[in-house]
Amino acid sequence: MNTYLWTAALLACFLALGGLGNELPMVDLCRKNITDGNLEEELGKLSTDKNVLDLCDNQLKNIDPDLFKRFDRLEELVFDDNPDLGFPPDGSPFLVVKSLTKLQCVKCGVERIFNRSLQDLPKIERINLTNNRITDIERLAFRETSELQLIDLKHNMLERLPNELVEGLRKLEHLDLSFNQKLNVDGDQ
Repeated sequence: MNTYLWTAALLACFLALGGLGNELPMVDLCRKNITDGNLEEELGKLSTDKNVLDLCDNQLKNIDPDLFKRFDRLEELVFDDNPDLGFPPDGSPFLVVKSLTKLQCVKCGVERIFNRSLQDLPKIERINLTNNRITDIERLAFRETSELQLIDLKHNMLERLPNELVEGLRKLEHLDLSFNQKLNVDGDQ
């Protein structure tokens, strides 16, 4: 009887992890030397049912915002430790992922959040941009992200914030601006 219970427990764990030949909804692509040039190829190897993609510690700089469109269940993207990865300097959208709820770019190269940078992330709830080089946030940068609950901007180089920064963010619970040494809390841009 004990053997039967152990076998049943092992089988349940095995099936919970995806069984034979099935990939997990989370994919770890950290430290794979992925660049802008081979990102499309790496993503092309994956099935589109992924919930989480972790692309930390690669050499990403300027990704094509449409590359992740085909992942219609993608909820979380992690780009940590891609020091040259920033939002497009022309102000165009960073990503187009209608299902994304969490974006994490810790220790990347984000310098500015433009009005259109986040516009194609309508379901985004959490944004972590800790330890970047953000100096400026445009007035309407978060206007298309009404589901936001958390914005983490600590350890950046912000000097000012627009008064409109959180307008329309009725679900916002946490805004972390700590360790922005030059931040002027007295007023607007």
